[in-house]
Amino acid sequence: MQRLVEIARDPHGALREAAREGKGVVGYFCSYVPVELIHAAGFTPVRMLQGPPPGEVAGRYMQPFCCSFARSLLEGLGDGTYAYLSAVVMPHTCDTIRNLSDLVETAAPGTRVMRLMVPTVTHTAEAADFMLAETEALKEALEDLAGEELDRERLFQSIRLYNRCRDALAGLKGSGLGNRALYAAYLAFQLMDPEEFLALASSLSRGPADRDARAREAGSAESGGAGVALVGGPVPQLEVFDLLQEYGLEVVWDDLCTGSRFAAGAVRENGDPLRALAERYLGRRPCPTKRDPDNRREEELVKGVAAGGARGVVFLQQAFCEFHSFDYPGLKKRLDAEGIPSVRLDLEHPFAPTGQMRTRLQALSEMMGEGR
Repeated sequence: MQRLVEIARDPHGALREAAREGKGVVGYFCSYVPVELIHAAGFTPVRMLQGPPPGEVAGRYMQPFCCSFARSLLEGLGDGTYAYLSAVVMPHTCDTIRNLSDLVETAAPGTRVMRLMVPTVTHTAEAADFMLAETEALKEALEDLAGEELDRERLFQSIRLYNRCRDALAGLKGSGLGNRALYAAYLAFQLMDPEEFLALASSLSRGPADRDARAREAGSAESGGAGVALVGGPVPQLEVFDLLQEYGLEVVWDDLCTGSRFAAGAVRENGDPLRALAERYLGRRPCPTKRDPDNRREEELVKGVAAGGARGVVFLQQAFCEFHSFDYPGLKKRLDAEGIPSVRLDLEHPFAPTGQMRTRLQALSEMMGEGR
């Protein structure tokens, strides 16, 4: 468990070492990127999650009211933190990341940028065909980078491997790990070689006594606190879980793009592998950047809260994120109608708990206590 926590906290050391050993590393910016393609091309996919604090590079190209998460990634690409990357895959999802794909080529000359257009409408046959075409284009770009073609069997080998990793991650939910340690496993899954992750995750499932010892070693014993659901975008900071535990709040379900929204759902292991990838990534629980005419986000939120036994919801949003800000009022209104208390925390990088955050979490804890 300690290895997973270390990688979740700081992936750069391990990835630089992998690059020195000749293992190519390709960064990607969003959970809509099919990581199986990157792996099949012979590279380790690594989610771009936590660059250095925004500084001179980001200040040169982005206003301070832009998302600090995106600004930190631009800082890391420009100052050499991510120099070990062979390329970056940047999907056109939110407006900030869409514009960032152009800024990277200016701020970090020589960085190879691959773009992936993800349709805003996800529920139509035309959207599936569009996603398939974009997946094929990404495959060609990765083949050019690798200098060799990807055949059907190599694609399915990577698909099967990542499906096994997702199964192993799902199996950890009932393994006795605390919610902080479980989330560290979610983050590590996006930051390391999948074969190494699978071996580590499998070792955590061997016997209750062994699990408990590993959980204690990582400082991740169950808190026994009041169950909450987390909703939001990328949350790369484990310190958020430390803050929640201060107020007796235990995460029992999430709708985070670095959590269950990334890991849920397998890729079909037959037929056309590219179409199977397009279908899985487009058919997941939608994020706020997607048009949602069937109101799936509200319905899935209410079902997830009930299934997890959560008695409250914490919205975790990157400050200045327009899409999650637009998403929030409708979801909160639905929760209010269901009698489920909620609070919203705006995150900045680097993360530092504020008095406002503490006041809101204390209020949520008290409201949940009154509703028992």
